[in-house]
Amino acid sequence: MTFPEKLTEVFQELEKEHQFKELSIEINPTSGGRFVAIVSSDSFEEIPDYIRQELVWQKLLEKLNDYEQWLLEFVYTPSPSEEAEEAADEPPPRKRKKPAKRR
Repeated sequence: MTFPEKLTEVFQELEKEHQFKELSIEINPTSGGRFVAIVSSDSFEEIPDYIRQELVWQKLLEKLNDYEQWLLEFVYTPSPSEEAEEAADEPPPRKRKKPAKRR
């Protein structure tokens, strides 16, 4: 089992234990072989960020050994409204300029 698969299982256990609605899990590799996890749920709208972090990290500390914990660089726990707000703050993608015509 790969580390991202193990993380996914841990987060799915958390979803069942706390009956989170539609938990979304995204695990991305970073430099140095570490990972960033993005865990979101509709249920997070009603839970302050610091409590979301506490719930997630309690489960991770329970299920992962020291090395596996080190592999996890960051866990982001946004609510859907926070994700939408963040997406609205991002600038639109740049349009590519067409090359000048040669004469």
